[in-house]
Amino acid sequence: LPVNTQTNNRAELMALVVALQLAWNSGRSRVRIFPDSNLACKGVSNRDDEWAWKAALGMDGWLARWERQGWRSASGKRVSHSDLWRSILFWLRRFAESPARHVEVLHVRAHAGNAGNERADKLAKMGAKLRHAKMVEQMPTDWAKGAKQLYWENRR
Repeated sequence: LPVNTQTNNRAELMALVVALQLAWNSGRSRVRIFPDSNLACKGVSNRDDEWAWKAALGMDGWLARWERQGWRSASGKRVSHSDLWRSILFWLRRFAESPARHVEVLHVRAHAGNAGNERADKLAKMGAKLRHAKMVEQMPTDWAKGAKQLYWENRR
């Protein structure tokens, strides 16, 4: 993932960016993407049945409001992961501007037996293990000394 700080939310949002890009590049006229991330789905739209009560409160996705407010939340704080949210907005707009193309982002419950979601989780875990193995492989034998030195150098 881009940038140094990695979080579960960044991974979920990056997965949505990649899914939107793949959907666009597929050339299909109608595409449905099923993230299990509440954050990703709430950011895009709250209009499905699961989020209907939020839509009734006037909260139909946060992206447009964040953009209007200069990527600040309702409380005035900087929106976390705005780089990824901007990419998501870019791809959603590409679909919206194309009359022959349509994309839906619909929430699916995690770990609820959905075959596609279970497969995605398995692939994500495999990718994380591979990344960890590569990091350990590249780690120098005196990594603790180097980490301690780096820590003290960056405290100044």
